[in-house]
Amino acid sequence: MLSLLLSAVASADIFTFNDPFPCGSGPGGGSCLPGAPPANYPGRGDVVGDHKEFDIQKLVFSITQQTLGATIYFNYGPGSTLDDWFPIPGLSLAVGDLIINNQYGVPLHGHHGLTAGSLYAVDTLLLSSDELGLRSDIVYRPDQVVRFTSLGAGTPGTLFNISYNAAADPSFVVSWEGPTPAALWNLYSSGAPLAIHFASATCGNDIVDGTAQRAVPEPSAFLLMGTLLAGLGLRFRKR
Repeated sequence: MLSLLLSAVASADIFTFNDPFPCGSGPGGGSCLPGAPPANYPGRGDVVGDHKEFDIQKLVFSITQQTLGATIYFNYGPGSTLDDWFPIPGLSLAVGDLIINNQYGVPLHGHHGLTAGSLYAVDTLLLSSDELGLRSDIVYRPDQVVRFTSLGAGTPGTLFNISYNAAADPSFVVSWEGPTPAALWNLYSSGAPLAIHFASATCGNDIVDGTAQRAVPEPSAFLLMGTLLAGLGLRFRKR
């Protein structure tokens, strides 16, 4: 019984954020954005450009007092790696960063002196227009947060399960795991919402946003746990 209680306390809180702007209800005035798939392609109408190069399907975020985790399902570029790519001459695109509550970030690919997979405190959030400049020769979202910079050293994390399947949609699955900063856990455990953000590329052509907020246990749950623990204590004393 005690082991079951401990496992329940230690289990991760898991949140799944699906692509939030389906065709017909997104930021394109209630219609599909230019270059987006047709309206009968559910959940993909928010993508600017080719959905096979930019679309995000979902992001799964997990948190415990010790560990943060994320798995992202998305399309990125024409190739099988997360390297920078050049859709037209003179334009370089890169994969976006995982941003946690605008306070911490994880680069999926190294940039600005940051190491892929490490967890950093955010110094400056970078918009797509910061990365690409204000351009009139391409269609993209110029006001999306896509990356960050940091002044401090990163805390090592692990990028794993970076899988690519050209025939699949989405073609990439990327998982990350790292330590939970104490300040972030204190916020989360107090019931404060944590904003989770990811852009598939530095053009901001598709993004996923979500809020991770801890469910407050019902008073009856605390009463039940207290009763069980008291019962276990009495049992051990009798032994």
